[in-house]
Amino acid sequence: MLELSVPSKTKSASRHSARSKINDQTLALMLLVIALLSLLPTLGITRIIDPSDGFYAESARELLESQNFIVPTLNYAPYNDKPILTHWLIAAAYALLGVSEYASRLPSALCASALCLATFAFARRYTNSRTAWFAGLILVSSYLFSILARVSLTDMPLALFVNLSLFSFFVGWKEQSKKFKLFGWAALGLALLTKGPIAFLITFGSFLIFFLASEKRFQPTETLKKLRTFKSIPGFLIAAAITVPWYVAVGIATHGAWLKDFFIVQNFQRAAGMIANNHAQPFWFYIPIIAITTFPWSAFAAFMIPIFKRWWAKRTVQSKRYQLLLFCASICLTVFCGFSVLKGKLPTYMLPLYPAAAMLVAAAFDTAVRVKKPKLLLSGGLLAMIVSLVAIPKLFDALHADTVAKTNSIYLIFGAYATVLGLFAFSIWRQKFVKEATHSLVLSCAALSAVLVPFLFVQFYEYHQRDYATLLDMAISRKPESISEIWCSNPSASFYAKKRVANIQSFYDYGAVMAFPGEHLVLYQESFEKFVSKAPIHKLLAKRGEWRLESVADPTQSLLNEHFCMQSNANKCQSK
Repeated sequence: MLELSVPSKTKSASRHSARSKINDQTLALMLLVIALLSLLPTLGITRIIDPSDGFYAESARELLESQNFIVPTLNYAPYNDKPILTHWLIAAAYALLGVSEYASRLPSALCASALCLATFAFARRYTNSRTAWFAGLILVSSYLFSILARVSLTDMPLALFVNLSLFSFFVGWKEQSKKFKLFGWAALGLALLTKGPIAFLITFGSFLIFFLASEKRFQPTETLKKLRTFKSIPGFLIAAAITVPWYVAVGIATHGAWLKDFFIVQNFQRAAGMIANNHAQPFWFYIPIIAITTFPWSAFAAFMIPIFKRWWAKRTVQSKRYQLLLFCASICLTVFCGFSVLKGKLPTYMLPLYPAAAMLVAAAFDTAVRVKKPKLLLSGGLLAMIVSLVAIPKLFDALHADTVAKTNSIYLIFGAYATVLGLFAFSIWRQKFVKEATHSLVLSCAALSAVLVPFLFVQFYEYHQRDYATLLDMAISRKPESISEIWCSNPSASFYAKKRVANIQSFYDYGAVMAFPGEHLVLYQESFEKFVSKAPIHKLLAKRGEWRLESVADPTQSLLNEHFCMQSNANKCQSK
């Protein structure tokens, strides 16, 4: 009977394991479908939005047009801002789907969906299914994540590869798996090819803080010993094989100019605040950014501090769950503090911490449900509901909405948020269907984010871009000899014109543009009217808002002659 009972238990355990595995696979598939459905249908909802959305959309188009896949260009001039991988991804989308706004944003959306899936898989490896499921949905519903999944920037591919590297290295360290460590090095190589050395700093900075925090007392030698476990010759070779060939090729092709500009100017000098237009912000800049772009979860997090304190007290416990949570906190601390120290700040820099933050909030929700802490959930739900109601007029004003349709739309969306949060708070207060209410909350917020973010995109486009785009289309339709902009360089101009659009910054530039025969059109803002009027012949063709479209000509090249005369006189004065 003993022999019969053992196989019976084994089969029962096997069946239970299979059911659990299928259940996790189903949840993962559902999460992937939710992510894709929330992103893909609305990727082409607007045209290119200048400037950020156009940089890589246009650069990748020029890459495909020139068939030069080594040196990136923007407006047909060398573009030394970021490495090549994002350009390649967008160019591949163009090759498959044709050049369009949708195709330019597709790589970001696919990377975002893959990151949701990776977050679920990593969280599920060390926590329960509910925490992993919540983590994926919280990530999908976060505004910054949802916005950057819909624009053609390097931030989402970087977030994917950096987090894949972090997750893989953690699994490799925790489970002594060489395979996962090698995969971590491969992902790190892709991250280095996406945005450069910042990927290395985020990855190993997070592990440095994690190892230091997991010790009962300060032991730097022990921490360094743990960091050395990632040392791997095959891993180095894999990362080098991914990154080095392109860096060498672009260095040779540009005679070192790209490498010098990228590493010295774009990385070192920008980090030190030594260049103009560095997006300088105060050290606390990211606090409101994170609070706003993770709403409503930031409202709940504010009341879950007791849970976070409990985790911190148990940070040295050798438990899979507590070590995962400490590791997530280390990632958040590394990214937040690291970028806060820098003088130049942009909201997009925070994206790599969002998967870790989602796991922390998801685990806090799970803990509050399991240990029956209704006051924490109730307080967070009520605060989020109040913020939803207060945010309606504020966001309405920020959007400069001036029609009944816009008013009704914004009230409808935030009214839905308030309703969902109110129903959640009511369920917690009555202490009925707490688990069901929590699941409904995260699903509803994911759905509302999928509606709200595209709506904001359309409103922002209408306010920020529509006038310029209308005049640009008018200029392109006339098929002039040249189209130029005054003290402005919008990537969408060359994207839609499919040729170089000059950026005029001096009278010499102005005269040089008009030196060739044919019609010359100038796009400019109202404040530059006096500058444009210096052309001997100029005619206003159209105006929209603050933008103007003007036809200009200088048949006698008087502006160029005047410039050369002034230059000649200046040289004579210097020689005397």
